[in-house]
Amino acid sequence: MHPLVHKWVRDRPEMSTAEQAMWCQLAATLLSQCILLPPLGASEEDEDLRSDLLPHLDHVRTLEAIIDANLTENLKARRLPWPTCVSGMSRSRVRLMAKFSRVYSQCGRWTEAEHLQLDVKDYLSTMLGNDHPYTIDIHLALSNTYWQQSKLNAAGDLQESVLKSCNAALGTKHHKTLRVKTMLGVTREYQGRFTEAMALHEDALSSLTETLGEGHEDTLNAIDNLGRINWRYWRYEKAAELHSKAVDGMKAALGSAHLSTLTAAENLAVTYLEQGGNDRLNKAMKILTEVREQRKRKLGKEAPYTLLAICNLARIKSALGMHEEAERDLLGALPIAERNLGQDHIGNLAGRMYLARIIARQARYAEAEVIFKDVIQRHRYKASGRSDGEHPDRLMAMWLLSDCYHDQSKYAAAIHLCNDIKNGLDVLKGKNHPFADQVRKRILELELKITIGS
Repeated sequence: MHPLVHKWVRDRPEMSTAEQAMWCQLAATLLSQCILLPPLGASEEDEDLRSDLLPHLDHVRTLEAIIDANLTENLKARRLPWPTCVSGMSRSRVRLMAKFSRVYSQCGRWTEAEHLQLDVKDYLSTMLGNDHPYTIDIHLALSNTYWQQSKLNAAGDLQESVLKSCNAALGTKHHKTLRVKTMLGVTREYQGRFTEAMALHEDALSSLTETLGEGHEDTLNAIDNLGRINWRYWRYEKAAELHSKAVDGMKAALGSAHLSTLTAAENLAVTYLEQGGNDRLNKAMKILTEVREQRKRKLGKEAPYTLLAICNLARIKSALGMHEEAERDLLGALPIAERNLGQDHIGNLAGRMYLARIIARQARYAEAEVIFKDVIQRHRYKASGRSDGEHPDRLMAMWLLSDCYHDQSKYAAAIHLCNDIKNGLDVLKGKNHPFADQVRKRILELELKITIGS
């Protein structure tokens, strides 16, 4: 139907504002009927449908805001001497908002998702209490939205609270309790609390395997998460084994283009990148090219996870010596990430860190230093790091900056930076991490070079 016909149907003179409101609500209700709430709606087809529904949700919510404003103005014009009842939240309205938030969350529109989920949470907490299963579900959805927005501290606090409620109300082995434990493990990992994350993932995986079996989506997700925490400990062979197992299982259970499958495949590719070698790098390139194209198709070319795939693909290209192409890709993606996510989102900061590394590999050290020095500013990690602003990604950016200093023979500056990294690892309780050994070894090497040079 032509857009002008749409507009005439909505705005023809004989239709009152109240009638517009009714038809707008009918359209919103009809859209909501197409959206299933978890645990339903997990298939590839459901994901594709939610992506297709996004522009329709935007349209109906825009019109809803206009109609609401018109209704408010009409009420003011009537100048009634008594208060007018205005409809508020209801069960059907809350359900609609929860469904719409799922679409926005999947498509990377996390600000819209957060606003809807906060209203749903407040309503359900008041009407049903915090221990009700529906309230727990919306708390989980909101915590995931916080996580996606890089508000890791808020996500972790909420997940920890929900886990206590689940343990008390449902038991430690309940499916929902184990899902919460898995989510908290992911948050703890990205906060740099690796020991806690490992314990949560191992416990969740053991219980999920026992209760649901190895082929269940949540068990496969737990396997993938355990692979990532092994990756954090630089146990790349073990990580690759777990990611491969997760990818194969998800392809069979969910399909090769499912978003969870694409995440596991990306984790496998990044593990190959860390292992190095042309064979593994070429495998990683093939995997991530497919991931990028599937995310473009399913989520859009500017979606956050599409940009993540572009970033990781650029890292692989640079490892293969394709520095100029990798730099072009990142320079195209980073302005979009900054616009959509904000300057201090950990995804944007990581992208800029890898851009600086690629520039340094081309011996443009002054340019790289400027970017590195901005990325390692402690205040940028306030929402995602510890209370003192320490975060593992910040330490990694400092390490890459020390590489940059080393390549320019700025040994004293590199030593100073390495000592700061060592102190940061102490804060993160990472004295026994392989990274700490590498930092200590570099300090000795740099001190020796200074001694020989003098």
